Amino acid sequence: MLQKLLVEKYYRENSGFFLVLGLILFGLFTPKSHLDLANIAALSPVFLLLAYFLPWTLYTLKTLFYVSSQLKKEENSFFLAFRLFPVSSQIGAFVKVQFLLVQPVLVFALLILWRAFLLHGYASILLICLFLIAALFLPALFWLRQIRNPSDKSIGLSFRLPAFFRFPSGHSFYFLRKLLHQEPALFFITKLLSGFLLLGSIALIRTDSYDERLISLAILLAGFAHLGLTEIFQQFEWEMPLLRNLPWSTGKRFSMQLISWLPILAPEFIMLWRSLPLEFGWIYWISAPFFLLSLPFFLSAFRFFSGGNQKTSERILPLSFFGAGFAIMYKTPVLALAGIFLLTSFFLIQRYFLSNEPRVNLDT
Repeated sequence: MLQKLLVEKYYRENSGFFLVLGLILFGLFTPKSHLDLANIAALSPVFLLLAYFLPWTLYTLKTLFYVSSQLKKEENSFFLAFRLFPVSSQIGAFVKVQFLLVQPVLVFALLILWRAFLLHGYASILLICLFLIAALFLPALFWLRQIRNPSDKSIGLSFRLPAFFRFPSGHSFYFLRKLLHQEPALFFITKLLSGFLLLGSIALIRTDSYDERLISLAILLAGFAHLGLTEIFQQFEWEMPLLRNLPWSTGKRFSMQLISWLPILAPEFIMLWRSLPLEFGWIYWISAPFFLLSLPFFLSAFRFFSGGNQKTSERILPLSFFGAGFAIMYKTPVLALAGIFLLTSFFLIQRYFLSNEPRVNLDT
């Protein structure tokens, strides 16, 4: 039951994520490149920590956060009956779930372990074994505590920022303030993941041959990594009925929502502008941030069309991944892709924004 409700659903919802990740890892890197990197990691624990443990940790946090959010949903309250089983069975079931969720990590971990055994890199072997034990058991224990104490609000992936942590009160900062004070863990995990993708891709292309496609694919993945924030954005729009009911034109509403995403994506903009190779030229220097901005904005506008319907999202969003990913591989300018995403967002806002009614909580 857990495998069907958590594991299969996770991979189905993140199919686009794994598609773009696969394009980056296996479309732009040869098997020999992966083997060479594994040899370095087997002999250098520092390289192992920086190049592998950091993305593995981010991915583990992603799985932990996903399952935790599923356990909190009211429609999944039947998970509480899981407490009737022995504790050892509960831990074993959650460890199995996590084992299935971290398969991408295990593939690379086994490759490095194999090379470390051959090259006598025993320090790397020890570190990888300790990491895998922690990655499997710590999330399982966290979920176990969560279902055994469902009313304990202190258990979760959230924390409070200090009271003095304030932002300007303009409309463009409302959404950012809501994120930082209600979902800071989700916000910072998203920023870590997207920042790693962008800086990692830029670092990998510092060779004699420059290929924009690697960075463009990383931007695509970083943009869609903000999918979790779009649900918060939809709630943000619903909780401000005054702004929702103002007699604004579609263009005004479009621009105000677009501006709300600018401070959210400011860290990624700075990373791109400071790190992009000059060989790419000023056109790509402008197009790359524009493309990044269009992606989460499209995802948030798409929610007004789907109304949060999971089946609709599962059909259309992977197609958006596939189409954009293949267009990048065939060297379609990212400026053109950004224009397509923004025009689609404009149409979705014009057609569906006002007809998309807020959910009513019947318990209040």
